[in-house]
Amino acid sequence: MTRMDTDTTSSDSSSRHGIARVVSTALAAVLLVCAILGVSFSLLLTPYPTKLATQLFSEEEGTGLTHDECAQVGQGVLAFCMGDDDVNLPWGAAETPTTLGEQSRTHLLSVRAFFFGMIEFAAVSSCCMAAVLVLVRRRFGRRAVGCALLAGGIGAVSLAAVFTAIALVDFYDLFNWLHGWFFSSGTWLFPGDALLIRSLPEPLWMFLGALLVIFIAVFSVGCIVGGRRLRRTQASISE
Repeated sequence: MTRMDTDTTSSDSSSRHGIARVVSTALAAVLLVCAILGVSFSLLLTPYPTKLATQLFSEEEGTGLTHDECAQVGQGVLAFCMGDDDVNLPWGAAETPTTLGEQSRTHLLSVRAFFFGMIEFAAVSSCCMAAVLVLVRRRFGRRAVGCALLAGGIGAVSLAAVFTAIALVDFYDLFNWLHGWFFSSGTWLFPGDALLIRSLPEPLWMFLGALLVIFIAVFSVGCIVGGRRLRRTQASISE
């Protein structure tokens, strides 16, 4: 093999290594964004945020219930969505200010499937992200891991910022658009005085949305800070 052939082979190998590094790092960053979104949403479903939200925002007017009783209905609805079939809820034949009708039950079962799907999404994306980061660390070093953390953190917080800006312009349209993506058309529309709407009104979802953004921001900032440190540490070692 001539010197030119050796140089060409070395160049090709270096090029393939560079491409593999970029692709692997990008994949890790995308999985990190998915993991941050999924885990943040899953944390939102834990008892404390949902209990706080219903206590603050449930609207008892027209229901014949006290505020605490209306909040308990909201907490029960969310518990039902998380798989608790034994929770005591005021089921009835129709949607009224005092009962949850068959439409509510059907929609809440769809919400349950969505919640469970998000929890599974968080678990799968987190496991895949961790596995890819381990491979990136072994093959390309800590700097590549730092790049993935930095890019993933920036990507997640940027996505949250976009949706926050849209929500500030028109939360109602965003809420409806998201429902249209995940649920059958019309199944999530209820009368304004329905108990489901009173126990879980729009301000409650605004509050939970704000908490979601905070969770995403905290995880994202952690990844950005960790990514920057890994990149600086690797650069110092190289020097």
